[in-house]
Amino acid sequence: MRFYIYFLFMMASTSMAIGQDEIPEVLGIPKHLDRTANYVQHRLKEVCMQHNGSKESIYGYVTSHLGLDKAEMGSLDVQVVKEMDLGDFVLRYIVFQTMEGVYVPAHLYVPKGKGPFPAVLNSHGHWPNGKSGEIVQRTAQLLARNGYVCLTMDAWGSGERGANHVHEYHGASLGSSLLDLGVPLMGMQVLENKRAIDLLQSLEYVDSGRIAATGASGGGNQTFWISTLDERIKAAVPVVSIGTFESYILNSNCVCELLPHGLMHLETSDMLAAVAPKPIKILSALRDGNAAFNVGEMLRTFNKAQTFYSDMHARENLAYELFDEKHDYTLPMRLSMLDWFDSCFDVKRNKVDTLFYQIRDAELRVLDDNTLKNKVPTTSSYVRKRAEYLSKELLSASHLDARGKVGELAKMLHVERDRVQLAESIPDQGKYHRLVISTAQGKLIPLVIESPAEVPNKLKIVFGSKGNREVAPEKISGWVKAGETVVLVDLFGLGERSSTSADQIDGQLPRFHTLSRSLLWLGESMMSIWLSEMDVVIGYIKKEFPNAEIEVVCDRETAVCALMYGAMYPSAMQYLLSDLPYSYVPDYVAAADRTKEGTNMAIHLPGIISWGDVQLLLALGKGTFYVDGLIGTSGRKVLKSEQLDFEYKVKRLKELLNNESVIHFN
Repeated sequence: MRFYIYFLFMMASTSMAIGQDEIPEVLGIPKHLDRTANYVQHRLKEVCMQHNGSKESIYGYVTSHLGLDKAEMGSLDVQVVKEMDLGDFVLRYIVFQTMEGVYVPAHLYVPKGKGPFPAVLNSHGHWPNGKSGEIVQRTAQLLARNGYVCLTMDAWGSGERGANHVHEYHGASLGSSLLDLGVPLMGMQVLENKRAIDLLQSLEYVDSGRIAATGASGGGNQTFWISTLDERIKAAVPVVSIGTFESYILNSNCVCELLPHGLMHLETSDMLAAVAPKPIKILSALRDGNAAFNVGEMLRTFNKAQTFYSDMHARENLAYELFDEKHDYTLPMRLSMLDWFDSCFDVKRNKVDTLFYQIRDAELRVLDDNTLKNKVPTTSSYVRKRAEYLSKELLSASHLDARGKVGELAKMLHVERDRVQLAESIPDQGKYHRLVISTAQGKLIPLVIESPAEVPNKLKIVFGSKGNREVAPEKISGWVKAGETVVLVDLFGLGERSSTSADQIDGQLPRFHTLSRSLLWLGESMMSIWLSEMDVVIGYIKKEFPNAEIEVVCDRETAVCALMYGAMYPSAMQYLLSDLPYSYVPDYVAAADRTKEGTNMAIHLPGIISWGDVQLLLALGKGTFYVDGLIGTSGRKVLKSEQLDFEYKVKRLKELLNNESVIHFN
């Protein structure tokens, strides 16, 4: 094989063809076959085994992967900001503390009359204005007018908890920064919903033994998780939100609905079965456009869970109802919810009061002064503050165990090392040689090679963040003229290995929203797959050219992956890293502040900020590193002061690790 590759290299100067300057494809697989999406689907089949864990093992698994044991809880410190009298009930504007130093704006709808009343935690979905959205108001007023205390609060990053305390979409890269910190967005929501129950139980006019939960869409997802993870919720009605975890794969769901590694251990039906015989009624819409919540997926879950309810002689406690509706929470649905709770809590009534008085969003704002606003962190401010604290703690250490930190990184990446099964050359195209590496895990990795006329002793392996065809031609020709062979590699999801279907699902969201989120459900990540493929390619090139001087060339997200490679698999190679993201911490206030050049979602890795962030990756690496420019996650070039601060931290960490690798900053 080595002789044949050498022969191909020597043929480069004589290969001439029309369009030889255009970097060719190697695999040539029709786009509609979408091998990248197929890999995800095959991976799904592999991990979807029988889940027979006990209630205790399921709870422990979810608690661990949602990071529910990592947060520091503070006192509730409930503060009533103001009240509004609405006839049959009083609307209280409150803030209360969930985690230490984290306050939440909320609305408390309290019926008039003699309590104690049953209560409902009413979670909102991805509706405009969070807790103040019309659907949320209608649900809360129906409950309050009919004798239920109702608590609605802005979910993490939504409503008044958005940037500048204005509602924004809380997911995508912004929401994923919480995952990087160590507790995913869904974990934060569960933690805060638990504190919401604490709040309800602390109120003298609430019957603490009769607390329920409801919500639609993302609010239904919150309802599902809090009702299956907290025994104090005695009844639940999740709306247009129950399907299967499997149906989240390669679908358009938010990161607030992500349980990392979730499908490796359980399905939706397992969670429901674990809480049997708790009364739960599922409301589904026949015309729901979200594939994850369609009736067929809901029935798969219901039928499996119903077996466990039947075994406990509580078949009637798990129910569903179908509505001729789209993705919504309409009056007939709300009346069904009210009837379910009445039945569960033995509430008798002669009639239902459906009167609704809509209140404008501006009138429902809780944070009406800077003192209150300063108590309510946004996602970016929270992550930044926590990261600063963790960084100071890391830098103040007297010594760092390099082997221990590499072990922690390996555990986070969960990499399954792959190997070359077959390397095949296919006909040249113009001046380019083409090679396909097939791996033991069934991946096809395309290599495009251009070499100088003379026998090369230097090799550049280029892992471009946007694929081979986006690598600047002048760079390639410059390297070749300097006597270097250039090997261009399309990693998973990039270039000709892009997933047409996943890119379409992403829409206006950052690229790899769909692939990254799907892989995390399956116990993988884009970073772990890229790292595995870098390992395969670099190992192959080293074996074929043992005397060659190798330089790995990466940019942006692949540059971060190269740092992981340098830390995990130390060698004497050189690394040229352009536009290296200097931190996982958002360097922007609002999601809208991200430019089109902001980092994509391939970069996310659970716990990487708490572990040590990019500064520790670079400090751990073995080899020689040339860093040509730093960027923030927003895509902007860093300020000189930010670069100097980064350089200082890396130098300090190298000292703590006793690492003598060479780093050059441009």
